Parts: sequence; C-alpha cells; structure tokens
Amino acid sequence: MTHSIKKTGKITYVFVLYFLSIFWASASHIKAGEFSAKRLSAGSLSYEITLTLYYNTFNTTVDPNTVVINFGDGSSATVARNPKVYIGNNTTRNVFIVNHTYNGLGNYIVNMSDVNRNANIWNIPNSNNVAFYVEMQIQVNPLIGIDNLPIMTVPPIDYGNVGRIFTHNPGAYDPDGDSLSYTLIPCQSGINTLIVGYNYPSAALFGGQSTLGGPAFETLNPISGEFTWNAPSNYGTPPRFYNIVIRVTEWRYGIAIGYVERDMQIEILETTDNPPVLVIPKDTCVEAGKLINGSFSATDPDGDDVLLQYFGQPFDSLANRATATVTGQLTQKPVGTFNWQTNCLDVRSQPYQIIFKASDNLTQPLVDIETWLIYIKGPKITGLTVTPGNGL
Repeated sequence: MTHSIKKTGKITYVFVLYFLSIFWASASHIKAGEFSAKRLSAGSLSYEITLTLYYNTFNTTVDPNTVVINFGDGSSATVARNPKVYIGNNTTRNVFIVNHTYNGLGNYIVNMSDVNRNANIWNIPNSNNVAFYVEMQIQVNPLIGIDNLPIMTVPPIDYGNVGRIFTHNPGAYDPDGDSLSYTLIPCQSGINTLIVGYNYPSAALFGGQSTLGGPAFETLNPISGEFTWNAPSNYGTPPRFYNIVIRVTEWRYGIAIGYVERDMQIEILETTDNPPVLVIPKDTCVEAGKLINGSFSATDPDGDDVLLQYFGQPFDSLANRATATVTGQLTQKPVGTFNWQTNCLDVRSQPYQIIFKASDNLTQPLVDIETWLIYIKGPKITGLTVTPGNGL
C-alpha cells in the first residue's frame, strides 16, 4: 500500500508538470501594449486609465479576461477586459479601462506585468519565460494644470521582410496639444527591471545589411515618431520576432510632464513579396479657417490588391473632424481624398500628423507607412487702424 501511494504521488507530480508545461507554453501570448490616461475633472485627482494589449491568436488557447494594473501609489486593481476585437495578422486588441483617484500630488508610474511573451523573440533570450511589461508616468502637479496623456492610433501589428526597410509610426497625439518627443528604450520585464541579454534588433549578433551598404541599423525620429529598421536579417529560424519599446514624452513650456510607452513586436518574414508604395500630400501650413484638401494613393509592385488606411488626431478627437474616403479599396490602385475644415480652435505650435498606411492583400501583408504634417497657424490680424499721437 505504501508503495502504491508513492507511485501515485509520482504519477500525479508528472501530470502536474505536464499540464503546467502546456499552460506555460500556451500562456505566451502578449505581443504588444500601451497605456493612456485622461483627467476626469479639474476638481479631483481622478483619472480614467486605459491599457490596450495585443494578444497573439496563433496556436494559443490563452485569452485572459482580466489584468492587474498598478497605479504607482501602492495600490492596484484587477481590471476586466472590454469585448476583444480581431484586427488581423493573428492579433486581437484587448482594452482594459479603470478609474483611479490619487490622494495627493506626485509622479506616479502606472504599470502592468504579466506572463508571458511569445517564444522566438530573438532579441529577448528565453522570451517565453520573460514577463511582458509596460508603463506610463502621470504627474499630478498644480503647476502643470490638467493633463491628458498621449494616445496612439496605429496598431502595432505589421510584418517586416528580410533585406527590406521596415517602418512603423505609432500615430501618437496629445489631446491637450502638448509637444511630443520619441525615444527608443530597452524592453523590461518589471518596473526598473531590464531584461538580461536584451539587444536592439539591429545588433551585430543578428547580422543584416542596410540598403545603403554597411551593417543594419535602426532609427527613431524624435519629432515624428517614425521607427525605421534598415534592414532585418534572416537570423534564426521562423517565426522571427523582435520587440522594441517606443517612449512618447509630452512637454509643456519646455518641461517634460509625463510619458507613455509602447512595447511592440515585429515579425520578420523571408519572402519575395514587395510592400506597396504610397503617394501622399506634401507637408503643408495653412491659416486657421481654411479648408484643407488632399489626395493619396498606393500601388503594389507585385500587382497585389492594396488596403489603404489613415490615422491621426484630426479623425479622432476634434469637434470639426477631418474626413477621408477611399475608392477602389482592395484593388491594385486605391485612391483616397482628404478634407478638413479647420477653425481657430485648431491653432497650435505643433503639427498635426496624418499617418497613411498601405498593406498588400496577402495572408502576411507587408506595408508602407508615410506621415503627412499639417501646421495650423492663427489668422492674420486685420482691420487695425493707427492714429498719430503727440509723442507724449
């Protein structure tokens, strides 16, 4: 009897390890994510905090309904997910929203850490055992005034191709019109916890040659937010994943007042396919009150059908929203028109960004992303008259 009990214990232990190994393997699902936040009123220190996570739907059964969000003041909450949305490329968008009130002034690091990342992330060693982590900084300060954190509009779900330039723009905007700057930082697994062995995608160990000659490199435009990787290699075996973090810092009167981060995954294919080619308007500057018209289009070198999309604050949060229409969608040459009736409330020192994205209509689409900058200036002062004085 004693022998039987020991044997049963060993069998139970083996089965527990087996099922845990299945869970750990299937729990590797988080591809990307970012926070945003808005102040609910001037009379309280309450914020609506939004966490958006992008889950891998390929070969995984894990689909968490809740996450734990830490508010940076020693408290946290388990937050339920809104209905998920499938957005293509084996990815769902999952939004978690919670309200939180701070007890006093301070700088708060709002964050979440959850298991786990995908396997086969080549620039994160043993990635399927490394937690996914993302954060933002909220500054509660009366000298700053009411502040809403930046919002990103372009989903991080695009593929790259070996030997070809990869680009991504998060399409961030600030609801308050604050200036934004962009920085590339290492991925983390927890607050103040760098991932041991993390490398940027263009590190020498991955090889790769740029289209300009010489080794591969990546750049992040600090003003527009456009990330460029020139160019991925065929290092390792498929699937080839890489993760980067783009930090978006907001500035008011020359002072940094908070930031959000996007930890995102890039999958590199090895294919003879070529991405589409966009044609967009030139950057423009107009006087408030003017109607802005523009046209944009895309073609594909391989003759593939093209999906033509557009993103940006003028479509999202303004009372006088911009509009765009596309004819010939999912054909070999879709063409779009843009219209925006501006007014004096649109005046600001920073340009508005319109992000155009063209994707070829394949199972694993390649993309071209371009940014159109629109500056809105105040109208000229008219009707002034001058009366000479006596010089006193």
